[in-house]
Amino acid sequence: MHFRDFSHPDDDELRLQLFEEMVAGRRDSYQLEVRYPRRNGQSDRWARLTAFLVRNAQGELECSIGMMEDITGRKHAFLKKFLT
Repeated sequence: MHFRDFSHPDDDELRLQLFEEMVAGRRDSYQLEVRYPRRNGQSDRWARLTAFLVRNAQGELECSIGMMEDITGRKHAFLKKFLT
């Protein structure tokens, strides 16, 4: 699956740009807050995505690793505090 299959379309451009910069060697990693739409139409889930590459001893790309932390509760509490 491609990340566009399950992520919010408004986050795709920046996420792809950061990943391409990482693959090109212009950054080692990136961290980004992204949204994931729920299938049932409820409000989006939020996650802090941390992505980085693993290279071999010759510097060649082996794989990419992404870790996500669910920050939905924190994000909703922040928005509620500042929007009410």
